[in-house]
Amino acid sequence: MKKFFKTIIFVIPLVLVIMVPLVAAGNGFGGVLNAYIQLIDDKSDTVVDIIAIDKNLVKGALSGTDKYSYFQEISTFNSQVEEYRDANFVGIGVTMTDDEKGVYITSVFMNSPAYRAGLKSGDIIISVDGTSIAGKH
Repeated sequence: MKKFFKTIIFVIPLVLVIMVPLVAAGNGFGGVLNAYIQLIDDKSDTVVDIIAIDKNLVKGALSGTDKYSYFQEISTFNSQVEEYRDANFVGIGVTMTDDEKGVYITSVFMNSPAYRAGLKSGDIIISVDGTSIAGKH
């Protein structure tokens, strides 16, 4: 009987910790995440960094999409824009990545030969001048 009460004493707080956020989320409180953040704020001295949580959520969400999507800090993005603005490019005007099927176009530069030819992001280049490039990555 003592073991039963010890189990109850352990399980009841555990159920409350789990159920409070779920009930709050179901009542329009703002979702499970917000309920847990509120619970941490109420019951702990730990400071919750909402911005870091948001960034990690976006990073996690994007990592589950495709190999081309990723999170980038605005400062990194801005420095890349500056770098590209001052750069000179040669070629057909695309950025690419490859795999066993061929070369995938990831982006097409405006007013480039590729743009004028109608190439689009997601197109696969399988040959150049009639020569297959599949598997030559």
